[in-house]
Amino acid sequence: METKVVGHLNSMKQVFDTVKDLSAENLYLYVSQMEKDYMYGAMDGFAHVVHMLNPVAYQKDLQSNFPNSARRRATHDVAISERMNCPYCSTKLEAANAYKLHIKRATISCIRCHEQITYEAFVLAIFVCNFNRGDYAVQSSFDSTLSFGKSNSTWKTFSAYLLTVVKNNKKILALSTSEQRRHSVNLRKEVRELISKVRDNLSCLSMDLIQGMYRQLSFVNKICSNYEYWTNKEVIAASVARYYKFVPLIACHRGKTLVPTMDIDLVWHTHQTDPVNYNNYTTSILGRLLNHDDTIGSDDLGKGG
Repeated sequence: METKVVGHLNSMKQVFDTVKDLSAENLYLYVSQMEKDYMYGAMDGFAHVVHMLNPVAYQKDLQSNFPNSARRRATHDVAISERMNCPYCSTKLEAANAYKLHIKRATISCIRCHEQITYEAFVLAIFVCNFNRGDYAVQSSFDSTLSFGKSNSTWKTFSAYLLTVVKNNKKILALSTSEQRRHSVNLRKEVRELISKVRDNLSCLSMDLIQGMYRQLSFVNKICSNYEYWTNKEVIAASVARYYKFVPLIACHRGKTLVPTMDIDLVWHTHQTDPVNYNNYTTSILGRLLNHDDTIGSDDLGKGG
């Protein structure tokens, strides 16, 4: 494992050296391009590593035959960067605006139609597009397509609009009176559940790799700012030993969230880049694939660093 940790550290250092002097706009362009390359088959980059660092999402996406499924190859917006268009006029968003909208969740103004674009409206527009394309099974329960515009560009107005669509659904109106309400409620619930997933994930994968890479870059910066320390053989050996004590502790504290120190997390990340070995090991200890929550705040991870 020590050799693998060194290899993982070296790959982190390469990313660190590449991005450390990039502006916010250029960093977003760089990360977006890595995500796009990965979505079209480049399996040897940082995006692939970040995907593996979310093992449950990674396994789920592999089971759906990512990235080689015929449907994905036929889809024109496989990468997130291909979805970064104005929801009102379809103009491609500039990198600065895409960054503000996607990462900062800020409201921006379209350079062409000058409409104010909220993250809320942006996500709803993507949902409507994907829904009408047939990406969701629930679409078969509708007898018409959904529409998006300024009149239904918030969760509140879209919910009201959705209620009207469902009420006028001929497939539901054809049911008996006793069944109509039940099917109507279930249909709205299904659509809302779909939207809730889209709200935090603009990707056709099980996770937003661009946001995932931003979270991982925070960890990369912490480690690589002290690169000589972390590449010390004694430090690595101690870190590996602590990691192999940490995982069984999770088995002893089921239902609780145990936050790893940075040295343990470094080895944990390394182990996840060998998905088969990691799956076998964690399943043998815990009886399941151990997921890794990379949304835990960096301040928490730093407490034991």
